[in-house]
Amino acid sequence: MREFFPSAPAQQRGSFAMLAVLLLLIVVALALRYLMLTTQASTYSATVAHESMRAAALADSGAEVALARLQAALQKNSANSTSDCNVSTLGSGQQAVSPVGSYELSVLPLAESGVPRLCDPGGTAPVCRITITGRAGDATRTLATDVGFCINPQKESGKSGVGGSASNPILYSITARGKAVMLMNIAYRISDKGNASAGTCQRTDTQVSCQNAWELETNPGGTGSIGAIAQVVSSATGGDFGVSQLLWKKNTTQSEEREYAGVGGIFEGSEVSYIGEYHGDTTKSNNGATAGKILVGSPFISSCATADTLVFNVSARAVAVTDHLTRVSFNGVDMTLLQRYYNLPATDGLYSEIWYVHRPGGIASLFTVGADTPFTVLPNHSTSSWQWGGGFLCLKGVDPTSIRGIGYGWQPVYWWEPL
Repeated sequence: MREFFPSAPAQQRGSFAMLAVLLLLIVVALALRYLMLTTQASTYSATVAHESMRAAALADSGAEVALARLQAALQKNSANSTSDCNVSTLGSGQQAVSPVGSYELSVLPLAESGVPRLCDPGGTAPVCRITITGRAGDATRTLATDVGFCINPQKESGKSGVGGSASNPILYSITARGKAVMLMNIAYRISDKGNASAGTCQRTDTQVSCQNAWELETNPGGTGSIGAIAQVVSSATGGDFGVSQLLWKKNTTQSEEREYAGVGGIFEGSEVSYIGEYHGDTTKSNNGATAGKILVGSPFISSCATADTLVFNVSARAVAVTDHLTRVSFNGVDMTLLQRYYNLPATDGLYSEIWYVHRPGGIASLFTVGADTPFTVLPNHSTSSWQWGGGFLCLKGVDPTSIRGIGYGWQPVYWWEPL
């Protein structure tokens, strides 16, 4: 007789199949859970890494902002000043940088000297320690930098504003390391108050007068016209001293304030001396011109036969901070930019620049024998109606490693990357 119910082994085969399916489901669930956790961990790691990078970038940006404010501070032309290293100058507290995060700044003036000798030969300059903490999400990164007070300023530095009167003279603070010659160039506006002449220029410590190299005007009295004054100051020994400059009304001895921009260069050496200057028709009243020449037979050429450094002082009109000279070439030889500075009021802006070339064997070879010596300027100007005027000076006995701009500034000394 045939049995109705299956045998026990057949029932067991069904149970085993169901158990296998359950086990498979458990394994798949665990695998999916593992993959989800791995994805979450990877996403979190990527987020943390991204936030950490953003925090580091915020800290670095905050340090750059603080450094820019420090270099632009009002006291940067005062020797050994720590007054710039404070939260009121550089900003404090948490600075939001929407939407990426924030940074927080703290500053500390340091008494110890840590400024390189090139900037601070006396070893007495102060240091400003700037600490920036960047925050992005849950990540924080901290950056610290020490910035020293330096007598070797950036090329884009000088003095500008409204000045030149007896009650508000143009003042420079100078540190000479030894015997030195200082060349100073002032660009000033003449269209609003008429032409001017070089007024009193003297050292404030010994009352020794400066030597005027030239005073000239471009397109006298016309729109956009610029005045240019070049002066020379000498120092027999090293030390700190000031220079005071006035601007006089034309053909008078009455000082008067006007818009100006000034730059200066220091040239040192144990036997350094100022030889002479040249300015003529092709170095002044240039309305958009890019070329000029020193006339053959000029006494400047023969007097500079023993010189080793040629300097070009130029004053020019500007309407934007991008307006400047990008190249000065003297008889095919490129000169080096030493200093540049702007004054950009609402109208009739101006800038002042100093360029130079040093030749240890002498600059006589730069002049064309028996013919005029050409020079060219390459402007980067937003308008073709710019005007410029200037001239050349020569010196001998210059130590090429000593050449620097007049003024003071803050420069990074030590830099710690974010931790």
